[in-house]
Amino acid sequence: MDRHPYLTNNLSPLNSSFLADLDQKLTLAKMNGTSSGSDSEGAKGKGPNGAGSKPSIEMKDLFNGLLPHNPSVGLRFLTPIVPAADNRPALYMVATAQLFLGLLWMTRRVPRVFELQLRSRLTSAVRFMAGSTAVLLSGLEYSRLLLPYDPWAEEARHWRKWAIKKGQKPSWWFGGIWFYSPMLMSEWKTKTSAWLENTANALDSDEHPTLASSKDSGMLTGISIGPHATLKAGESSTYDDIYQNLRRINASKLEKALREELVNVTELNKAERIDRILEGKGPVYLNEEYIKPNITLGNQELETEDDFEMAWANFEPWDELGQETDFDVRLIPRS
Repeated sequence: MDRHPYLTNNLSPLNSSFLADLDQKLTLAKMNGTSSGSDSEGAKGKGPNGAGSKPSIEMKDLFNGLLPHNPSVGLRFLTPIVPAADNRPALYMVATAQLFLGLLWMTRRVPRVFELQLRSRLTSAVRFMAGSTAVLLSGLEYSRLLLPYDPWAEEARHWRKWAIKKGQKPSWWFGGIWFYSPMLMSEWKTKTSAWLENTANALDSDEHPTLASSKDSGMLTGISIGPHATLKAGESSTYDDIYQNLRRINASKLEKALREELVNVTELNKAERIDRILEGKGPVYLNEEYIKPNITLGNQELETEDDFEMAWANFEPWDELGQETDFDVRLIPRS
């Protein structure tokens, strides 16, 4: 997924590069519209893959590029003004506005004078259905806001900080939506479902023993349940118990290694061990044919140092890796 569809050289959405890209999209859309209009009737009836669908696809992409909008689960009636996913107060405001709008539509409508009874009933039915849908979608949005972990919010928070770091001033309401493409609904569902499943497993006391009962078995009950999750450590829930348990496990593993696999490892037989590894007879296999892959940043030509810095700034590999990484690192003090 392209994370920077609106990112330009000077990080301004309305500079020359942005206008050139816009003109190219408009020209491409016009060309597709002209070619599709001159096609035969059989070509027009090919369905989604036919020539007749190209202009609509291009115009849809162009519309999404010119007017990006923040993602949401239930704010379908107020899509153009949906705030950033990390702006909880604004999301509650918009969800409440849609809720009241739905309740207003569901109220009984006073028929006009000389209005046909059939038309009045049909209008009331349509209003009630639209209001019910708005209320239901508002409830879904409230359910999403009650979740402790929201992938969209994490993504929006990251890009808001990124824009500020680059000298931009993202909107308090809309965030940094101009600098990235939000993840799709399917990806959001996958990450949220995985987090809910991991959380349910972590709270299952029958499957995960407490810290006190795991000291004899050598198990640690800290369970990673996704980004920004709370580390659970059994009944005590203290970092001191986790630290002591980790020290005991590490000491046990070190003692076992010194007794078994490292018992004959000394400086006197170091040369012999290296020779066996090079001959392929040691415990470690050396793959001499392995070729380390080069770092690739799309199809950019990196001929100069400036090209490399520009490509690196546009793609942000470390930020991409941070977004795709699903675990936390906890630093435990020595004392």
